[in-house]
Amino acid sequence: MNANFENATIIIESGGTVNLNVSSFNQNVTVVVNSGATLNINQNLTLNQNTRIINYGIINTTRHITLQGNPSRIFNATNAARFNMGNLTINTGGRLVNYGGVSTEELTINGGDSGQSICMAANTAISVQRVNANNLANSVQAPQEAACFRIRGTAANQFNQVLTNSTGLTVCTPTGMAPSTGGAASSNNGFGAATIASNCNSDALCNSILPVTWVSFSAEWQDNDCALLQWSTASEFENSHFDVLRSTDGFYFENIGKLPAAGYSNELQTYVYTDCFSPSSIVYYRIRQNDFSGTSSYSKIVAITRQPTTEWQSALDKGGVKITVYQNVLRLQLTLTDLLGKTLNHETLQLEKGEHFIPLSLTVKGAYLLHLKSQRRECTHKFFVVQH
Repeated sequence: MNANFENATIIIESGGTVNLNVSSFNQNVTVVVNSGATLNINQNLTLNQNTRIINYGIINTTRHITLQGNPSRIFNATNAARFNMGNLTINTGGRLVNYGGVSTEELTINGGDSGQSICMAANTAISVQRVNANNLANSVQAPQEAACFRIRGTAANQFNQVLTNSTGLTVCTPTGMAPSTGGAASSNNGFGAATIASNCNSDALCNSILPVTWVSFSAEWQDNDCALLQWSTASEFENSHFDVLRSTDGFYFENIGKLPAAGYSNELQTYVYTDCFSPSSIVYYRIRQNDFSGTSSYSKIVAITRQPTTEWQSALDKGGVKITVYQNVLRLQLTLTDLLGKTLNHETLQLEKGEHFIPLSLTVKGAYLLHLKSQRRECTHKFFVVQH
């Protein structure tokens, strides 16, 4: 691909590889690298006004990348996204947003956008050979905490302004690194509020600072009227367990399950959870990671649309349960118990095709389990009575 671009959108599809031989994106240019795709940048590249690179796959270059438009953006958009580059310069109007892994040689920060040059999501890492100059106070932000900024080289880094005010950012420094220079070097060697981890001589050590390195998280609707959740991690450090969180609006989440974690691992770990109670047609899920010290971090949010089965569906409704039957006649066993296992009601229902409301007459406050079972599937609803 040999041209300088304006007013263009370039999409590299999964499985594709593109070699880019341009020196600038001038204005209104968007490049999307999809998962499974690779972009090779073969020249020094400047991103000017209103330009962006959105990376879900892999971008490789040994050349110099400059962000200087207002705005100019690099979005490393997922945990699996990787951007390996030569030198990186961020000027006024530029910003790097990282949800995955970024590696660069010399990093120069002269400005940013809204007082921020680099924004790091939770459980992400950036690896630099050297900070050539940091001229913007608190240029690196980790608002969700638990992020790692690794410096590979031992030469002195220059901090004319402190690197960060984010206490969740860990700066991982190599053995024998020279003291920083510049006007802000006296403040924690120029790193500001960050925690310094010394003798950090490999990416593995930087990854060990992060409780979890996420690889993927997905949710799929199954034929048995259940949602199948799967997630995987590339590494885990002091990881106690995962909580499965569910929401009907994408904002307010409830804890619906708990899975033990690997604890300590540098190998791919895969986890599976099945949720057979869907309270609405669109359901949102996220995973909360909890380490042994009690701190936590979160996965991305995924949403799925509930698909009807060929037999029946159920959902709690005020004062009872609503059952939708998709076949002509359904034989359904209903069992209502308290949390101690005491059976409060047990009956067999013969339901015709359509919607049915089954009242649950409960007057005592507490938690209850409603179990529904047909020949092909079964489902349990947990609910609470808070007033009578």
